[in-house]
Amino acid sequence: MTEPEEYIVHDYSAVNKQIEELANRELQISKKLELENKKIGTKVGIKNAYRYLVLLIALGIFSVLFAYAIRLVVYSPLI
Repeated sequence: MTEPEEYIVHDYSAVNKQIEELANRELQISKKLELENKKIGTKVGIKNAYRYLVLLIALGIFSVLFAYAIRLVVYSPLI
């Protein structure tokens, strides 16, 4: 059997480096999008909390006025 006179060595370090850089870029883009989504989610949560607060205050005022109206109907007017 004859042995090959020389061995061919392939250097794929440049390709590996490019793949690693692409993966890092994709990771950074994913983190950026995740942060943007969290900001949007926080804004929506604050808006919803504000809406519920206004609703609860309105219900509280309504219940006080309703109780006062019932008192006026059941008992004599406050004179």
